[in-house]
Amino acid sequence: MDCARKPDSQGNKRWRLVIDYRKLNDKTIGDAFPLPNITEILDQLGSAKYFSTFDLASGFHQIRMSQEDAHKTAFSTPYGHFQFKRMPFGLKDAPATFQRLMNSILSGLQGIELFVYLDDIVIYSTSLQEHEIKFNKLMERLRKAKLRLQPDKCEFLRHEVNYLGHIISEDGVKPDPKKVEAISKFPRPKRAKNIKQFLGLAGYYRRFIPDFPKVAKPLIQLLKKDTPFKWTENQENAFNNLKTVLVTKPILQYPDFSKPFNLTTDASGYAISGVLSQGPIGKDLPIAINKGNLEEIPWRYIIRKLKEIFMEKTLTITICTGEVITPSVEARNNIIREKHESSVAGHKGITKTYQRIRQHYYWENMKKEIQDYVRTCKECQLKKLTRIKAKQPMVLTDTPGKAFDKVSMDIIGPLPKTQKGNEYILTIQDLLTKYSIGIPLGGISSASRPILADVFVKRFICRFGSPRAILTDQGTNFTSSLMKKVAKRFRIKQYTTTAYHPQSNGSIERSHHVLIEYLKLYIENSKNWDEWVELAMFSYNTSVHEGTKFSPHELVFGHLAREPTGEVIIEENMEPTYAEYLEDLARNLAEPKRQDRSKRDSANGAFKQVKTSA
Repeated sequence: MDCARKPDSQGNKRWRLVIDYRKLNDKTIGDAFPLPNITEILDQLGSAKYFSTFDLASGFHQIRMSQEDAHKTAFSTPYGHFQFKRMPFGLKDAPATFQRLMNSILSGLQGIELFVYLDDIVIYSTSLQEHEIKFNKLMERLRKAKLRLQPDKCEFLRHEVNYLGHIISEDGVKPDPKKVEAISKFPRPKRAKNIKQFLGLAGYYRRFIPDFPKVAKPLIQLLKKDTPFKWTENQENAFNNLKTVLVTKPILQYPDFSKPFNLTTDASGYAISGVLSQGPIGKDLPIAINKGNLEEIPWRYIIRKLKEIFMEKTLTITICTGEVITPSVEARNNIIREKHESSVAGHKGITKTYQRIRQHYYWENMKKEIQDYVRTCKECQLKKLTRIKAKQPMVLTDTPGKAFDKVSMDIIGPLPKTQKGNEYILTIQDLLTKYSIGIPLGGISSASRPILADVFVKRFICRFGSPRAILTDQGTNFTSSLMKKVAKRFRIKQYTTTAYHPQSNGSIERSHHVLIEYLKLYIENSKNWDEWVELAMFSYNTSVHEGTKFSPHELVFGHLAREPTGEVIIEENMEPTYAEYLEDLARNLAEPKRQDRSKRDSANGAFKQVKTSA
């Protein structure tokens, strides 16, 4: 227990009883009722000339505690043991409870006639008559609810008021000078905790500071784990720049939705920012400033941040990692045909065809045109199976750490015997990237087992290296003594799936369906299907996988595969140095794989949690 000093608006001494409820809060189920967005409140005060603000007396104490919960607020003093009859400050769910109460009492007025954030209320108007009407409505609601105001903290009919740490007027919004003064007088940080305190103060007004992450980066670097606290000239400049910007920066204007907006953006390797303004270019006034730190952030978060910056509501943002062409209307149908029907494309479905096209092209309503084309493709309708998605029990699998650390193997067949004598296909799939290869085989009898082992070594290990583990079914081709000797020689652990349970190796089973479907679509003579296997696997490996959201080729090699095409594609600079190439390759390989592992770990974690709770 402690008594904190809380002076009133006149500076007179007042005290607030503060109880440490951290242990109680740890056991309290959180109330997710949302608090209003302060920025949205301030943005909607535009065009108003008159403002009045109101503060409820003793805030939370105006709510009575229920009798069955009052004892949980108990505390001890040298003079006895007490409990609260009214809701105290410090309870975890107190803000959400109070906001729900205010939203209920001011229902129909909140967001229309006035705004309320916890115990702070503001009414705004363009005329005195309008202001009087809103004031009377507010007083009537508060009177019925028996809520009391604190007169010395209320301001009536002002052209400029202090609300939620901001000065609001008909000219716009600016930071509270008292808060800015506190920031400008903040002493030089001596440890990481001081930096957090300073960034907490300055960060509240980050909407007024262009390039906030960029300016604050030297300070943020000292907060990283295992980074020694070393105050250099870079930190000193960042510290002073943040102070200076808040003192000298112009007022943010209110948006006028009847006039056009200007959007100015900037980005570097580690930060991105945007300024929304209105007015003639060069004389435009800022309305909103947004920014974000791009370091170590996956693209899905960058996309979300871009949408926030651009105040996206109906706008669609497409992130392009390379050069993108908007083809002519006449060329679009040919592009769709090529990317769907060619031997590389493989007559894939709507999503995979769309993903293949969007690597190089973009136009309005592109996905709708692709959808219409694929749905009317005669070859797909005649030769592709219509699958009914069935919910199967989840199978928990581990996530390999690197590409080709763990692979699965299986055999498809028997198929019609080809002119080269092949009847089977050996399939091998990397369980991290889903990169797959298919190798035609002449037979799988006991006499053919040396051929199987030889193919595995020469066609897989000599290309991709020795895996740490192999997952196969319990067929004798994979459990033979010869395969065990190969595994021992290359230090490979062998795992087998449960008998008659193909779901244990579901990923490679799914690739089998895709491979057989491809062969049905393209081969005209059943005697030469083995000549199409390589193309079928290339088509599979260059298609975006539903599970990883990347193509297997990109996850293995770090870039999209170059494909044969009848269209002109803008080529990138093909003359990097070896150092630049290796740096780019390492970066391109790391991020997709990290995202893929993250998705798998999250899915496995969720499954474990569900399984535990069940």
